[in-house]
Amino acid sequence: MTILDTLKEKLEDLKTIVQSFQVKKQRIFIHWLDRHNDYLRNEETYDYSKHLVYKRGMVVEVDFGFNIGAEYGGHHKAVILHKDSARAKSVVVVPLSSVKEGQTVHKLDADLGVIESLNDNKVEALLGQITTISKMRIQPSTIHRLTNEQLDEIDNKMVARFLGSSMKKKLME
Repeated sequence: MTILDTLKEKLEDLKTIVQSFQVKKQRIFIHWLDRHNDYLRNEETYDYSKHLVYKRGMVVEVDFGFNIGAEYGGHHKAVILHKDSARAKSVVVVPLSSVKEGQTVHKLDADLGVIESLNDNKVEALLGQITTISKMRIQPSTIHRLTNEQLDEIDNKMVARFLGSSMKKKLME
């Protein structure tokens, strides 16, 4: 079996899977597939130097793509977690989510309060969804900046969520 035969087989399989989706999910998937094809087509020639050197605390718009299960997908704001270099092709981000009125921030996520330049709702940093993304996924948009207090909240919640108690004690010494 040639690679093209295998590809045809996999595409037929994919077609069957997509046909089983609800119409809204089909549209979202097709949109993602179109974007993903663009990423693949442009990967070798993409000019990463057109991006800023992203600094810790910058809030950017990210195309997280089409994901499965509880993985975060779609276009969302995200916080850059570390300063990168001009040559870096990827950055580590934590997605942000608005907290609707009457809802509360999950205890394992960071409560950032209202970020007035984004919207009028409280915002939470979804620490369970921290991920590395290609800079190609960063969409042109207004860049916002978190305060030092908001970054401290993310740091404190990351320590609480991801480090064992013995490591936490060492950090506090």
